[in-house]
Amino acid sequence: MYTIAFVDDETLVRAGLRAAVDWSAHGFEVTGDYSSAEEALVAVSSNPTDVLFVDIMMPGMDGITLIERLHEVQPDTLSVVLTSFGEFSYAQRALRSGARDYLLKSAIDEQRLTEVMAMLKDELDARGMPRSREANNRDKGIRYLFESSTDAALSPDVRGDLPPDAIPLRIVLIVPGSDAGEVPVGTATSVTSLVRPVFESAPYARVIDTGDRTIGAFLKVADETLHSMLDAVRRTIRLHANLDARITAVQPVSGDVGQIDRSLARLRAESVAEFYRGPSADAVRIVRSDSDPRQRGPASIENPGQVYDRIDARLSGLLTEAAATGFHNELTTLIAAGWAKGIPPVDFKEMLYALATGMYRSAHGLDSEFPVVPSAALHRNIRESAFARGATMLLEQVFQAIAETLQERMQHDRVPVVTRARAYIARHYTRALPLDEIARECSVNPSYLSRVFHQTTGATFTDYVNRLRVDRAKELLLSRPGVFVYEIAQELGFEDSAYFSRLFREFAGTTPGAWRKSHES
Repeated sequence: MYTIAFVDDETLVRAGLRAAVDWSAHGFEVTGDYSSAEEALVAVSSNPTDVLFVDIMMPGMDGITLIERLHEVQPDTLSVVLTSFGEFSYAQRALRSGARDYLLKSAIDEQRLTEVMAMLKDELDARGMPRSREANNRDKGIRYLFESSTDAALSPDVRGDLPPDAIPLRIVLIVPGSDAGEVPVGTATSVTSLVRPVFESAPYARVIDTGDRTIGAFLKVADETLHSMLDAVRRTIRLHANLDARITAVQPVSGDVGQIDRSLARLRAESVAEFYRGPSADAVRIVRSDSDPRQRGPASIENPGQVYDRIDARLSGLLTEAAATGFHNELTTLIAAGWAKGIPPVDFKEMLYALATGMYRSAHGLDSEFPVVPSAALHRNIRESAFARGATMLLEQVFQAIAETLQERMQHDRVPVVTRARAYIARHYTRALPLDEIARECSVNPSYLSRVFHQTTGATFTDYVNRLRVDRAKELLLSRPGVFVYEIAQELGFEDSAYFSRLFREFAGTTPGAWRKSHES
């Protein structure tokens, strides 16, 4: 019998679902109901549930986030979202995140529930479920072993009937993806059910979704059988999922913890190396556990964090200059640094999304019509990239689009902005006049104003204001012959008359007093 649980902040909704149908008659046992997504995440993470009905809108963590978080730790759990009128856009997002169906709360009845349960049961049956508690524990431990490779993962439940130390194991990592290098959420879970029958023809086979859009397997086969089996797995994925897969196997591995640990480390290192270097020519590769793929990686004297900080600091300048080549070169350096330091792909991709956020923040600072943060779709596309270059290409595309838009708006807005700035300067030049103040008045970024002001007038902002003051000083020197030079300086906003005299000499070629004498009639 399969297990099912309900997640909704409304007690009446949960109670209504329990009473709506005879769940046991449909092959399901209700094992829990939870009033919040946070409570459900903790409970289901430690006690796997086959099916979860999830309210899409709840206080705190919403249903979509719960589905995505659960997929990372319990990828076999199927979810159905509960929604109300006006929430269909959220329901569509939930379906894209891996939910199997949605139910309109006001229209839940026995017939609709029966249809949904039949669909879910068919999918679970196709997986060979329900599985024993021991099998679930074993898979959970093997997933942990792939992630952390510690002795604790090899508990009796995890080890199960793995062969004794003398029998070598093969450890396999499968990365399904499209030609574009994308690995959509949920792909590994669905592909796992496709390849499990192929692998389980081998003794001691263990096949799991590792939770990182990859599939892992332990099995004992002869060398000649391993090659044909991996080819068959790849053909199966291509035929039924229309996806290409890259498969790496490490051999041989004896059953002792130390050998497994070294082989898993080699497999993880190979996965990281492939992420940075791109797909290898061979779709199926068998490597030795004592080799190190990072030896073939690029040398980098820079720390990835330093490269990131430099790019982040340069974003505004790169965008306004539309320096696509410079941005590309910086990302190439970041890839090299990430590979050299062995940065896990998931961390590297989060670093790229942080750069995307910085890019939008910089664009918003230059033009307030830009959104402050990038779209959730960009975050998802970066996370789903199987290779570093594919992920950075997404950033380059966004960079190009933002830079082109900025250039168009700058060309269109340049003259009106400078006109407003000059008018404001003309009204206020007799006092301290910082660039930030004028930029706020013109509703633009100070660096943008400084650049377009110079491009339009041929003078820097400071030189323009100072020349305006000197020209006005000349008028006052002639029109007020009895007024002292220091009084004119104060009237024009100069507290230091000596500085005013030096500035006047810089623009007029002589001191204020000498200029006045030479121009008196």
